[in-house]
Amino acid sequence: MRGMLFFLIVIGIFVGITFLVRYMARIANRKIWQSSLIDRLAFFYPYGVLLAIGLILASSSAGRRHLMMEVSTTLAFVLFVLSMALLLALPLTFIIYFLYRAVFAAQQKSKKQTKAFSVEKRATLKWMTGAVPLLFLGASARGFAGAFHQVRTPQIELPFKKLPRALIDFKILHLSDLHLGYYFNLDDLEQLVATLSGQTFDLVVITGDCADDIKQLPDALQLIDQIPATHRKFFSLGNHEYFRGLPQILKIIDRSPVELLRDRSVTLNHRGTLLRLTGIDDPVFMGRDISDFLQKAIQAGTANASPLPFNILLSHRPQALDFAPPFGIDLVLAGHTHGGQLGFNRRSLFENWNIHKYLWGPYQNGATQLYTSAGVGHWFPFRLGCPPEAPIIILKNDPDVNI
Repeated sequence: MRGMLFFLIVIGIFVGITFLVRYMARIANRKIWQSSLIDRLAFFYPYGVLLAIGLILASSSAGRRHLMMEVSTTLAFVLFVLSMALLLALPLTFIIYFLYRAVFAAQQKSKKQTKAFSVEKRATLKWMTGAVPLLFLGASARGFAGAFHQVRTPQIELPFKKLPRALIDFKILHLSDLHLGYYFNLDDLEQLVATLSGQTFDLVVITGDCADDIKQLPDALQLIDQIPATHRKFFSLGNHEYFRGLPQILKIIDRSPVELLRDRSVTLNHRGTLLRLTGIDDPVFMGRDISDFLQKAIQAGTANASPLPFNILLSHRPQALDFAPPFGIDLVLAGHTHGGQLGFNRRSLFENWNIHKYLWGPYQNGATQLYTSAGVGHWFPFRLGCPPEAPIIILKNDPDVNI
C-alpha cells in the first residue's frame, strides 16, 4: 500500500512539474509562444507525459518486457528530462525577463537614449529569454545522447605505500551496475568484452546490479568469464539483485563460472603472494542509515581471516570505506551511485551535496583506498559529463604516498 502511495505521489509531482513548466515558460517567453506550432505542442505536452505513464503501467501489467514497454519508458524519460531542463532554465530566464521589463520601463522614462538603441537592447534581451531554455534543452539532449555512448575503460592507477612486489601493476577489471535489460544489453556487453579481449587482467570483479532482466544474466556471466584473467571472476550483490528476485539470481550465479562472495572471503595466491578478496551483501535499503549493516557485513566477511599482504573488499555501496580500515582493508571497489550521472572533471556534480559522498572516482580513508565506478549501465537514460565506464584498476607501489 505504501509503495503504491509513493508511486502515485511521484507521478503527481512529475505531471505537476510539466504543467508548471509549461505555464511558467509561457510567461517568460511570450515571443516564442506566438508560434502556433509551439503553442500546440506545449498544450499537449503534459498529456503526453500522462500517456507515457499510462503505457508503462499497461505494458508492465502484461507481465513481460516488450517493445511497448521500451518505447513508453524511453518516452517518459525523455519528457521528464525535458521538463527538468526547462524547470532549471526558468530562474535565469525570469531574471532576463524582468531585466528586459526594467530596461524597457527605464527607456520609456528616459529621453537620453535613442530609439534605435532602445530597440536594439530590447531585441537582445528578448532573444536571450528564448535562448536560455534552448541552451538547457541542448544540454539535456547531449545528456540523453551521452547515456548511449560506448563504455569507457579508463586506467586508474592507485598507489600504495608498501605494496608487495608481486602485486605491482596488478590489474583489476571493475564491472559495476550493468543494469542489463534497460539501455545496456547482451549485444553491448559482447562489444565491451571484444574491446577488452586484447588485454589480460589479473582479476575481474562485478560489484552488483548486474541485470534487471534476469533472463540475460546467465549469458552475461558466460560472456564475462571469457575476459582473459589470471584468477577466476567474482560477484558481490547489489540492491537490484534483491529487486529482481534474489533466489532465482542466486541459482543462476551458482550455476555460472563466476563465484559469489556474500559476506565471505577467499584467498588468492598471486605469484607467491597471498591476497584476500572479501565480498559483502547489500542492505537493499534506500534513504536509510546503513552504517550498522555495513560494519556487521564487513565483520562477517572477514571473520576468522587475518589480514594478508593485500586485502580487497567488494561492496556495492561506497560507504563501506568508512568502516573498512579497522579490518585491514587496503582497497574497496564499489558502485551503486552511477556518479549521479552528472559530472565534471571526473567528479560528480553532486559531490558536495550528497550525504553519502564517495559518488565517483578515487577516495581515501587512512590507509584504505576506494574507487567508486560510475557504472557500465543505468536505468535512467541521461549522462552528462559522467560517461559509462568499466575502470581498469592498476595497483602501484609508491613509498612516498600520503596514506
